[in-house]
Order: sequence, then structure tokens, then C-alpha cells
Amino acid sequence: MTFTQLRILQAVARTGGQERGSLRVGVIPSANARLLPPLLRRFAEAHPRVRLAVMEGSDHEVLEWLETGAADIATVSAAAGKVSLPAGSVARPLAADRMLAVLLSGHELSVRPSLPVAELARHPFIMSTGGCEPLITAIARAAGASLKCHYRVRDTNSILAMVAEGLGLSIVPELSLPAHLSGVHAIPLEPAVERTILLALPADPLPAAVAFAELAAAHHASP
Repeated sequence: MTFTQLRILQAVARTGGQERGSLRVGVIPSANARLLPPLLRRFAEAHPRVRLAVMEGSDHEVLEWLETGAADIATVSAAAGKVSLPAGSVARPLAADRMLAVLLSGHELSVRPSLPVAELARHPFIMSTGGCEPLITAIARAAGASLKCHYRVRDTNSILAMVAEGLGLSIVPELSLPAHLSGVHAIPLEPAVERTILLALPADPLPAAVAFAELAAAHHASP
């Protein structure tokens, strides 16, 4: 579907009155932690007759849901702007998301303004398996570093709890971090690594999905 066709669908959604039915949103964990909740609230307030259902999964799972129709709209991540979308799908940027090193507060490396991945490779590493593992692996490979993966954990809160206990270091997306960190210090990587969170629509989106995409675009464009 072209962006011209998408604009036509948007116009139909705007003039069609209140949408009804349901909207199934597939989200990756980092987007669901801080990025999506305010958008979901705004959409619910603007379209109270649409029942929202949120399904959280890895990038691979969310893309599969979008392709099979299990999700009507989805957030996905793209490193260096690259992501393989289902045929006919379109995506637009939703947010930029830095990858950060997380380590125990007071750790010998915590005084550094940024950290090369090679420094992280000298310490026990806690690998995130919630969707970021391919990107983290690629970051390490590009740095010529071999991470000592002592633990493999899916949930970001569990990773942070383990880091706070001094069990190892990790790399997580900034958007997945809580507003206030306890016992954990976050530092940018060197060189900086950033991924883009995209909002993807299938080839034939529901009017409610188009309305959600419009709201998200307005939110992204606001200062």
C-alpha cells in the first residue's frame, strides 16, 4: 500500500464518525514500558467505542502477528533503519531509542561517561532475550568483542534486579528503563547505538488502526 492510499484511508477514518469494534495492538516490551501507555490512553479517550487489546512480544512475534492478522497494528524496532516488514505493510517512525549499558551503582565503570562494548566483555554479562539479543549480538560483533553471557533473561525488570545484585552487566533499550533506577547505573555505549521504534500497519488496515497511527504521528511530531 502506498502512502497516497494510506492518506485516503486516513481521510475516510476522519469522516466516518466514531469507530466501533476492537483494535489489537502488538507491542515490543520496550515500547510497552513507557511509549505506548500515553498513546493508548489518548486513543481510548478519543474512541471510547473501540475496545483495545494489547499483546506484548518480541520483534519476531509481533511481526508474525501483523502478517497473520492476529494484530491490527504493531510496534517494531529497526536498527540502522532496517526491518523486514510483511508484504504490503507500511511503517512510520514513532521514537528513537538508545541502547545503554547498565551496571551496578558504584561499579568501577560507573564513573565513565560512555562505555565501549569491549569493556563490558571483561565482565559477566546478562543477555536480554526479550527481543534485543540479535541487536546486542551485532553490537558486540561490530566491536570485535565476545560477551561472557552468564545469564539469559527475558524481562527487563529481572535483568535490572540481577544487575543491582552485582551478578553482571547488560545492555538494554533506554525506553525499557523505569523512570527511577534503584541500585543501577545506565551509561551510553561508545560508539553510540540507536534504534528506531516504528509503528507498522498491515496492507489493508482497519479504520481504527489508521486513527491510532494518526494519533501516534501527531504525538511523535509534538515538541
